[in-house]
Amino acid sequence: MRRLAWTFFFWGLWAPVWALNLADWEGEAALGTSRTAVGFHCLIVEPWVFDACHPNLDDLRIVDEQGNETPYVLFWGQDSTDPLLEPVLDTQRKMQLVACPVVSAEVRENAESRETVLDLDLGFRHLPLETLSIPVGDTHFYRDFELEGRDTERQEVRRRTETGAKVREIESPWQPVTRGVLFRVVEPQGGREQLTVKEIPVSYRFLRLRIQNQDNPPLRIENGGVQVFRREVRLVFEVAAGKTYRLLYGNDRAGRPLYDLKVSVVELGTDKMPRVRLGERVQKAKPEKVLPWSERYARPMWIGTIACMVAVLWLLVTQLRSVKSTPPEGEGG
Repeated sequence: MRRLAWTFFFWGLWAPVWALNLADWEGEAALGTSRTAVGFHCLIVEPWVFDACHPNLDDLRIVDEQGNETPYVLFWGQDSTDPLLEPVLDTQRKMQLVACPVVSAEVRENAESRETVLDLDLGFRHLPLETLSIPVGDTHFYRDFELEGRDTERQEVRRRTETGAKVREIESPWQPVTRGVLFRVVEPQGGREQLTVKEIPVSYRFLRLRIQNQDNPPLRIENGGVQVFRREVRLVFEVAAGKTYRLLYGNDRAGRPLYDLKVSVVELGTDKMPRVRLGERVQKAKPEKVLPWSERYARPMWIGTIACMVAVLWLLVTQLRSVKSTPPEGEGG
């Protein structure tokens, strides 16, 4: 009996450790499952979820009404359960691609660098981008291109000074993504063309395509016809009868979860699974960032340091004067 009591004691002591600390996540959304539903269900991950999470969705968690973690598995384009397992090589892989709505597209010419620049805003960060198609009206051309990206237009830079930290806003630098060639070649058999940027390795909200014109006239690009496609990501988890579930997102300290469900449901077809929809987002208030003590009280620290230095200097001068005013031993008689 005593051994059983100790067992329940230690179980109660460690049970809270197994549950997630829900306060670590920035937001949550209810998963629309019925209390009578059972078995595997599928959630199509919406664009805003990518924006609120790590690029590989490592900080996604599913919990039940008691806060207990529920395993899940992600299917990236119905091709693999792991987005880093292997790249997409061609359309024969039957990837599930969906169009990314383009919030804004602007085409301009840079006469100084002799480039045609296409700027795109996709509205969300971290989307698993796959292809970018550019409508070109020219009948024949062959141009090198560079694709760049960034997640914000402006960013804050903090610099420490003697009076504390100073923050200034600068334009976010563009980061290289990939490069290649766009072409339309005329041949006797009808010609060949490549107007698509494929296998985009890094995803950003803002994209900039720089087409090198060299000494050629600029290409005729229709900015309204630009198309961007991404992989459709499906989240699969098992529903138990009588339980409700929530999706947690946004945790900088969370790592990738390790579930054996990742290998045990690889061959399940998600098309036949019941669909789950996300409820209203509940965003938690972010705590205000508190500057380090040394930055909050930089001025008093400098004043105190200077005062100490003056005090030490005064003591040294006083000691030197007392030494000079004391006559050497043996003088005066």
